[in-house]
Order: sequence, then structure tokens, then C-alpha cells
Amino acid sequence: MNPSILQNYQNNFIVFLNLFFLSFLSLSQFHCATTKINSDNDYIARTDASPPEPLPPEYSPPDIGICKGKIEQSIQKNENKEYTIFLIDQSGSMEALFSEDKSRMEVAKDLLIDEVRKLNTGKDTADFFGIYSFGANGCNCIEEIQSPFHSFDKESVVAKIQLLQPSYGTPIATSLEIMEELLTDKQGKFHITLISDGLESCEGNCVEAVSRLSTLKNVQFDTVYVEVVIAGIDLNDSDEEELKALSYIAKTDYIPIKNISDFKNLVSNRNITSNPIKPYCSITNLPQELIQNCYDQYVVIDLKSKRKKDLYYSLLLNYESWFSRDQAYTYFRNECPLQPNSIQEILENKLQDSNLLNFEGGKINDTLEKIKRCEMD
Repeated sequence: MNPSILQNYQNNFIVFLNLFFLSFLSLSQFHCATTKINSDNDYIARTDASPPEPLPPEYSPPDIGICKGKIEQSIQKNENKEYTIFLIDQSGSMEALFSEDKSRMEVAKDLLIDEVRKLNTGKDTADFFGIYSFGANGCNCIEEIQSPFHSFDKESVVAKIQLLQPSYGTPIATSLEIMEELLTDKQGKFHITLISDGLESCEGNCVEAVSRLSTLKNVQFDTVYVEVVIAGIDLNDSDEEELKALSYIAKTDYIPIKNISDFKNLVSNRNITSNPIKPYCSITNLPQELIQNCYDQYVVIDLKSKRKKDLYYSLLLNYESWFSRDQAYTYFRNECPLQPNSIQEILENKLQDSNLLNFEGGKINDTLEKIKRCEMD
């Protein structure tokens, strides 16, 4: 073979190996990103996003505050109440100008202080209000400004908020993981709002973290419920897409903060109450998120969103009642599901049932055909 041709083959093969190796490295790390899954602009997480910019070598804040894996679970039982918790980004980018002559951090501090001053002290709503910041304490820890489980000193909380200064990175995953550790032995309803002006910068798996926290269940109590709301401050379109993915996983609405009015509405409209939450409804196996009201003989279900409708009718597909299953077949023949693959899997499994009657098998096949057309549209 001509030596020059052989050399070209060798060079091309080396380039191929380099590209393959780089591709393997990029896919071996999970980063938060999104892809649209249907015409309704719903999002799921994917792993093919470019990793965030590495932190500079001088990024080495001490691990202080509340740190991952070092939380001692409380022996005392907390009250079965509603709790509001804010997780505030304290990264260096929060120093950017947000409105007139105030930075993002300054606006956040002002609004939180205003909200704290409105709260009553004693055995009232303030005792169920928590604030934490993340970023200044490194990649493994967060700062506790006020625990929702401890006594509330208004002036002390205000003083701590005033001391917050933007610095270092954005450990979103760590903040969510620590929340999971803090709430593991607790009961109640927890409204957690994470406010950030950027993406994960500590190589944490924020997708797994938000999934675990939002589905946290306490084996000892039946009344634990966690709602995780993600709010993005002044983000560009691509970064906003990534935080929307976290909201999709948490099954909550993403909240964009583009001005002070958006910020103020977010802080002041979070639930801060001390009312006991309702226990799970014992007369039905439906998930709690679908139950609007529970009575002795019946329940009122909440089907206000497309996601909840899909969930409800997907459960009906496996009911013993033919009437319930027929309702589900009719629904999915007329409504394209947000997650068609999961519905197809349920239907295909039902077709394997040896006791399935022919006329029901026909309905299942008709429904499958309709769902496949949805994917093509």
C-alpha cells in the first residue's frame, strides 16, 4: 500500500479514537438539561448538555454550616403543620445589577426582610418559616438563617439576612439533598422555594436531587408532603430551559423572575400558615395529589391540569371495573398523553393478559393506534 495512504488511514483512525473518547467522557457525567417532549412544551431531563464552566482554582471555601451527610436526625417530633422554606442563591453572580442601583442579592434581602417583619412571633406562623442560603459555604454545605423547626427571633433573622453577601458557586443539588436529610424524619406539608440566578456549578446531580426531595415519603407518618418550586432570576433562554426541567420533574410550575414585581409576588405569595394538613384519604387508593376533598363515602378529585388528567386515567387502565377501564380508553383515544411511551407500555402489557376478552383487546389496539398517531403529529 502507498505509504501516504497508509499514513492517512492511521491519522483518521487516531482522530476517530479521540472523538470517541471525548464523547464517552461527556456522557459519563450527568448535567441538568431539557428536551421538549410534546406540542404542549413539556420538558424532561436529558444528559447531553455541555457541562458548566469549571470553577476557578481559588474556589475553596471551607465546609461550614449545615453539610451533606453530617445532619443528626431530630429525636423530637415536629408538629403536623404547613411549613414554608426558602433556599436563596448566594453565588457570586447574585452581585449583578437587577433593578436601578440594586443587585439581585440586595433585592432578595430586602424582600425577605420585609416578609420576615410581617410575621407574628410566638406560636404562630413564624414558627413554621425557614430560610437557607447556598453558595458561600462551598459545594457540600448550606447556611441556615432560620430553621422552620426552631423558635423564631425576628431581629436575629433580619440581622442574618443583612449579612448575606454574594460569593462562590451554585450548589443547587447540595441544597436539595440537605433539605431531604433535614425532612426525612419530619411530618407535615413543606413548601420549598429554590431561587437561583444560575445553574449547578458543583457537579451535583440536581435532577436526582429534586426528584428524591419532591417524592420524599416518611415511613412513620402518612402526612408528609413536599412541594419544590424552582424560580429563576433574570436567566437567559437556555439556562431557563434547564431550570424548567427541574420544575417538570418536581411537578410544579417554573417561576421566572424578570423584575422586582415578579420577585415580590414570589416571596409574598408563598404559603405561610400554621393550619394542620389533611391526612391521606383512607377510602381510596388514589394518590394524594389527585384528591381535592375527602368525605366518608366519596372523594372529589382534582383534574385541573393535563398532567393530573393523564395520571388519573392511566390509573384507571388497571382498575377491575370495566366501566373505569373503558373511560380510560376513551380518554386516551381523544387526548394525546404527555408521556405516550408510559401509556403505550401499560396498554401493551394488558394485551398480554390471557384472560383479556376480544372486544376489550380491540379497544386497546384502537387506543394504541391513536397514541402512535399523536407521536407523529
